[in-house]
Amino acid sequence: MDESSALLASAPAARHDGFSRSAWTAKRIALGALGCAVATLATLFLVAPPDAARGLLANIGIGGAGRTRYILRTRCVPESLKSANPTFFGAGANLTGAFVTRHNLGSDSFFPAYEKGMVMTPVTFDMTGYEWDWEEGRFALEVPEGALDNEWGFALQNAAGEVLYENGGDAASPLWGSTCRDIIRWDSPTKQWFNRFMGREDTRKIEYVFGGCDNTCPERSFNDWSDFQREVATKEVMDNTPNEVGSEFTMYGYAGDGVCQFDILVPGHYDPNDQYSQNRILHFAPADRRDYVHTNARKDHHWSGEKNWPGGWPFGPKNDPTSKAEWRVKIVLKQDTLELSSCTSWEDDSTCVVKANDAYQFGYSPSDISGVQTAMGYEENYLRSDGKCDFYAKRPGAQKNAHF
Repeated sequence: MDESSALLASAPAARHDGFSRSAWTAKRIALGALGCAVATLATLFLVAPPDAARGLLANIGIGGAGRTRYILRTRCVPESLKSANPTFFGAGANLTGAFVTRHNLGSDSFFPAYEKGMVMTPVTFDMTGYEWDWEEGRFALEVPEGALDNEWGFALQNAAGEVLYENGGDAASPLWGSTCRDIIRWDSPTKQWFNRFMGREDTRKIEYVFGGCDNTCPERSFNDWSDFQREVATKEVMDNTPNEVGSEFTMYGYAGDGVCQFDILVPGHYDPNDQYSQNRILHFAPADRRDYVHTNARKDHHWSGEKNWPGGWPFGPKNDPTSKAEWRVKIVLKQDTLELSSCTSWEDDSTCVVKANDAYQFGYSPSDISGVQTAMGYEENYLRSDGKCDFYAKRPGAQKNAHF
């Protein structure tokens, strides 16, 4: 007897009640207050620093032993699925929540999206505080092993409070007709149902892209991040600035948006109204008022270690907002020296030129670092109108966390 036969043999009579099994097949339902709660939780995760998020996840049970972790990915939902559900995935219909839905053996509850304990938690960054891919659109849930023992699936909620189930009994359901390894087909006198089946899953970690067979999304390079992800990455660097040997800071942008200047800060003389009062391990002006590359450091209101490289970097057309010429600053914290490179590509390291690899000024070291900021610039450099720049940082040995 195969798994399908065993499943059908053990199914209660209630499974053949057409109304019970089909009542949940309407792909969209209004969730009211629950939708607001999920959206609020999502907002918290989008702005919380990694330590806060780790604490929040610990409070709701993420990371426990003897439990099954479910991970849902939505960044790479197939375009065909989006096209088939244009209202659900349409403009302004941002995803705000996700659910694990289930029909356990002997239960007369058929896949309720609103079931207590099955609401997934948005996860927007790696739990170690760094993930190269910065994959948005992930949701996680961890429940005791055995909490699901039969058929199951995922459901998504959008900003309008609509819910889309991936499994179901009509051809419009994303998994209908699927041949994924974990899919089981259930036949009624009038319908065929396609659901995920726990008998074909790992009992420790289960992860899928919504509506399909894939477990993960293809990795992207950072230049494919959304504007939102750039904002998240920048905030992460500013809130959790690396200060270990081997850490790497990167600031990047388009020439048409202006060339930003950059400070790596150390404690002392902080004044919220005067950023230039602060001590800094490095001030880096990739293009100052003379079009020089310029660096120095500051301690107790004194500057030291000034260096200039005339005509140091071809950024592209100046004061031309339409220019998409790329620029990137890469700064590596070494044991005794600070290595600075300028690059004319966001990704291609072959375009990077090491401008300096000099000893830290004033006896500073990486462990002294307390923060970073976009430095004050000059009008001649056509800085971004909002005075901000985008950052990301790599920590020594950092890699994508396989648990998420």
